[in-house]
Amino acid sequence: MDQVYFFYEKCRKKELEEEKLSALTLANSLIYVSPSDSKSGARKKQSIWDKFIDSLTWGKIEERGKKKTTEDYKNIFGSLGVLVRNQKKKGDK
Repeated sequence: MDQVYFFYEKCRKKELEEEKLSALTLANSLIYVSPSDSKSGARKKQSIWDKFIDSLTWGKIEERGKKKTTEDYKNIFGSLGVLVRNQKKKGDK
């Protein structure tokens, strides 16, 4: 019975994720097609739409799912100006 319950929960979670993606797509589409008062407003909408579409590409999705390494975190902190030093282990020179 527990396995059936877990299977149901997994299916329900998958449904909610699909509905969330549909809602995000609809919201971004409505923003994109709404009238703009100026050229800069239209350019800004185009930029937001392009970012949204780029976020749906497989490369970006795979990149988000990839686990970060210690080196990745060091690079992130380093780009923010936070000094990160390697800890020396006992016996290291």
